[in-house]
Amino acid sequence: MSTLNLASRQYWQSFYQHDLQTWIFWAKTAAAALIGLWLAYRFQLDSPSTVVITVFIVMQSRNGMVLAKSFYRAIGTIAGSIVALLLVATFPDERLGFLAGLALWVGFCTAGARYFRNFQAYAFVLAGYTAALVGLPAALDPEHAFYIGVARLSDVMLGIMVASVMSAI
Repeated sequence: MSTLNLASRQYWQSFYQHDLQTWIFWAKTAAAALIGLWLAYRFQLDSPSTVVITVFIVMQSRNGMVLAKSFYRAIGTIAGSIVALLLVATFPDERLGFLAGLALWVGFCTAGARYFRNFQAYAFVLAGYTAALVGLPAALDPEHAFYIGVARLSDVMLGIMVASVMSAI
């Protein structure tokens, strides 16, 4: 009986030293995703799934890493949205000019992502594909371009806020 008791004690010590932190991280991530989804529905955002995806992307096991990744995700999303809106405003009726400008921007962002490392490269990648995600629907409906850009920013920023708060708790 004492051998079984010793094995059980060793198992629980191992669990508390290694596995407990992992379970706490997953519980915080799941809670942040559910809170973000609830808030997205509560605020009637256009794409609640973007909030949840943002939470899953920026969550890290350390709070400082969450803040760093969130910062660069916000910078990339803001830059991509601004460029998309500028392209739509510059070429409202000329799709070829819009697509050429978007291609140049995506090429620039690809070069920046190749040149930089870590989260800086991540910001360049986000700036490139956010411009496409915001710009293409906005080019098809220029009257609602600003709304499309603000909707994308709102979804991503809510996900960042929820992930940051839950990580700090």
